[in-house]
Amino acid sequence: MELSLAEKVHYLEQIVIHNCFISRMALENQFNLQTLESIYSIFNFYSEKINSGDYNFTYADIEKTFNEININRVVLKSIIIAFGQSEKYNNVIQHYLKTNNDAFGNVSFEFLDLWRKYF
Repeated sequence: MELSLAEKVHYLEQIVIHNCFISRMALENQFNLQTLESIYSIFNFYSEKINSGDYNFTYADIEKTFNEININRVVLKSIIIAFGQSEKYNNVIQHYLKTNNDAFGNVSFEFLDLWRKYF
């Protein structure tokens, strides 16, 4: 999807003025503001589950939820990294990485810095 000029300007302002990793990731992936809002909603949903003590989900459930808004695993990696660099949704990212590691015995190379940060 092509970003509007206003969306591009918004992201560029956030990148230049605030060094915003999330805006950089959104611009690189051509996420419009509605898609970015959906991404935040998903992270909020899983964060609220964790905050209420509900850990009855795994990385696969998170990936499935993102697939529902047409974001695949490869793009999700960049989202998780951007949120991790921005110190947002640490609880969700930590649970994602832990359940992924539990399933496969390791995490993707791209996640090694986050893995070291949380574990």
